[in-house]
Amino acid sequence: MYSTLLVFIAALPAIAAWAIGDSVPIMERSSYKGEVTSWRETGPMVSPRFGKDKSTGLHAPDKDEAAEGDYKVQFKLGHDLGWQTTWIPFQTAACRGKPGNSNCERLVGVHFTFHYEKNIFGKITGFRFNSIYSKKAPETIQLNYYWIEQADHDLNKALGFIYCISAVFGFAAVWFLTLSSSTVQRGEMLVCDKTN
Repeated sequence: MYSTLLVFIAALPAIAAWAIGDSVPIMERSSYKGEVTSWRETGPMVSPRFGKDKSTGLHAPDKDEAAEGDYKVQFKLGHDLGWQTTWIPFQTAACRGKPGNSNCERLVGVHFTFHYEKNIFGKITGFRFNSIYSKKAPETIQLNYYWIEQADHDLNKALGFIYCISAVFGFAAVWFLTLSSSTVQRGEMLVCDKTN
């Protein structure tokens, strides 16, 4: 019996669930002159905290190194959670191959917005990002994490269903009580008529 239970538990898929304030791992990789690094975890100092807004920074690439080629970065949330950015270039197209261009803008920050549900087990339900560029070359890339709480849709559907059922039963009870009280009054009249 215990072995069957253990096999069942082992067969359950892994569930990513967090409590408010838990560190959510974020991974990063970069591409430079066609060479792509492997994914690496940024660490708890840079990682977002579930349900808590946070600002932190990553070391920016050297200005000359970024100006030479197609230097870009990509971020991925957690281990196989399915949320990742597209490639984010460290400089705009106006910069590439044109050092000293006055229209050249470099990556200074990335704003991440997470949508989440706070239940017994918190879960991330949405993700988007926005890259920020400036003409001033930064020493660090500012990472800002914003969290927006959403209602648990399954819970809302269940509560709505319960409300509708209770309303139907409530109307039926009032109708039944009204019908039965009018029957009793007619019965009393009939009883009165028989005694006269």
